[in-house]
Amino acid sequence: MQFADCSCEKTSGNGNDARATAPSPQLVSDVACAAKVLPEGLGIVTMRRAGRIPSLDGLRALSIILVILSHVRVTENFPQSFALIGTWGSMGVRIFFVISGYLITSLLIDEEQRTQRVSLKGFYVRRAFRILPAFWTFLCGTWLLDQLCDWHLHANSYWAALTFTMYLWRGATNWQLGHVWSLSIEEQFYLLWPLIFARSRRTLRMAICLTVIAIAPLIRTLLMIAGKGGVIAYSIVGQADFLMYGAFLALAVSHSPSVVKAVVSRAVTISRISATIALFGSEFLARMVDGWYEALPVIFSFQGVLIAYLIASFTIVERGIAYWLLNVRPVVLIGLWSYSLYLWQELFLCPAELTPIAWFQRYPQNLCFAVGAGMASYYLIETPFLHMRRHLERRHRVLAVKSAC
Repeated sequence: MQFADCSCEKTSGNGNDARATAPSPQLVSDVACAAKVLPEGLGIVTMRRAGRIPSLDGLRALSIILVILSHVRVTENFPQSFALIGTWGSMGVRIFFVISGYLITSLLIDEEQRTQRVSLKGFYVRRAFRILPAFWTFLCGTWLLDQLCDWHLHANSYWAALTFTMYLWRGATNWQLGHVWSLSIEEQFYLLWPLIFARSRRTLRMAICLTVIAIAPLIRTLLMIAGKGGVIAYSIVGQADFLMYGAFLALAVSHSPSVVKAVVSRAVTISRISATIALFGSEFLARMVDGWYEALPVIFSFQGVLIAYLIASFTIVERGIAYWLLNVRPVVLIGLWSYSLYLWQELFLCPAELTPIAWFQRYPQNLCFAVGAGMASYYLIETPFLHMRRHLERRHRVLAVKSAC
């Protein structure tokens, strides 16, 4: 999952803000101090748009919709004539991974360009504010429903979820917490990649990305031969290259923006349609045609290239109907809710064969509860903690400017 913040602080104004007023001496002093301590230039995120990266929220919305459709189709009372719509749920998670690699690396590059360094402490604190409050709330809610509904979830599942080690040592033992495997991969990436990034130069970073991308099909093939399909699908060992596709894309955009733009600007409409058909078609064939499962190690790599291309296309070339759809307000909202939606949907979208099935886990009310819980989590948990984080960041920047003066 892509649970990174795709925004940066910006200032905005309107006509009323433009009235000529005399700045206070203290304001003049603070601005002068800031000019001394802040480096010139902006990172790749803030250079292109002083706000959210275009289309990323829309792509996250697409991803979470694919995941939800794949889960709701197996719930009790769901019309099986529409079950085919949930074929692409796993691919939705892989899209999240590429987005995460791209976004996190973009933010690291942005910070390095602005401050000439990367603060690991600052990064981990920001991630903690972003991930942990909603996640801990979800775990408490899961435990409460577990007691009320007699799910009898295993302690191992709680422990693996709490430590973000799902499928690292052992697989999930309960459906309700099984989806934490993707968040575990994200957290492991958040732990390792910034550390590598901060202690290496651009050439080495790109070499690491390309090495992981190159050896990933071989590793997946060996795991497939060894009968370790679960490791391929649910662990960082089998999914790391998707994160690296996104990271490499961010590095390429930073190093050679004109080259990347030239590549993705050619025959934009035809290229986007072709890549989308190839992406969804490869997943469909892999699941529907006998014998294609054995080709998944290579198909995954093929999909990683396509996802990275689509991310580059929709974040750099800001035109076309598909671009508009990804950035229309309702779609962006779903993207903003995507993390909380992902956390809570598994509690309500349970397979029909699981017992006991509560009334709120039957279609269609289960879908309403899943969306409602996700929205409540976003507005009541995520948003207040993100506001708290930004307040602390602004306060820290003001103190840093004053201390430098």
